[in-house]
Amino acid sequence: MLDTLTLTNVQLSDAGLYRVGVTDITGTSYSTPAALNVTVAGALSLVNDSFTDGERTTWAPPASVGWYKCQGVTTAAVAGTPPALTMTYGATSADMHFAFFAPAASPVSLSVGDKLTLKLTFSFTGLNATANSAVRFGILDSKGTRITADSTSTSNAVYIGDTGYGLFIPFSTVASTAAAFDIKRRTTIDKNNIFNTGSDFSTIASGVTAQTFANDTDYTLTYTIERLSDTQTQLTAGVTGGALGDAYSYSATETSTTPNTTFDWFGWRMGAPPSRQRPPSRT
Repeated sequence: MLDTLTLTNVQLSDAGLYRVGVTDITGTSYSTPAALNVTVAGALSLVNDSFTDGERTTWAPPASVGWYKCQGVTTAAVAGTPPALTMTYGATSADMHFAFFAPAASPVSLSVGDKLTLKLTFSFTGLNATANSAVRFGILDSKGTRITADSTSTSNAVYIGDTGYGLFIPFSTVASTAAAFDIKRRTTIDKNNIFNTGSDFSTIASGVTAQTFANDTDYTLTYTIERLSDTQTQLTAGVTGGALGDAYSYSATETSTTPNTTFDWFGWRMGAPPSRQRPPSRT
């Protein structure tokens, strides 16, 4: 007779080595350890762009996604080994950069139990030494209207109506007095300059003491949107790299009867521009 063991509600944290122990009056005997591997059913990598094609504007998932800039004075080029996209700002012009990870007519749609995770690897040269200089970041839904080429302004009517979640995070060589992670939702959707002042976004929760950042250092930002229930959405942000370690992160749960559930693009803006930015190389 072959005995079976059925495991229910298995979590990723349950992965590991297991053995069976049998005990009788003579003692305990153990089986040879067996590995339990846990994978996420239905997990899908939408985009993983490392610029190996040598350019930035071709939208051909999963290996390539179009990356665009909004200021005419900003220069952008893919170069180096390994290749990276480098954007250089004008002396006084902040800029917004954006990319799409799903077709306009088919945004990612999250049901209860689903999650969307975005990872961006980047570095800066010439970080502004202003305490509250920040990166304003968001994952949004274009509602089918989008820009598909470089622009000459951060203002555009296509941003009107876009919904999503955001993160405002101090990013400077000087310690900030603001919280490190300000988790947000876009609540004002009738404006055409989505990250200009940050007033389009309302805070869901904020926390963690802000850390300083270094020039010419790779950092990875991770942002996860997870539907816990019909009314609860968990938003988790973290940054690793440099001297930050692995614990620089924050999580908040939004309770809403009208959660944002569809997404197809992300964008970010540096509040006070560095002289040169190597934007995210991987999503």
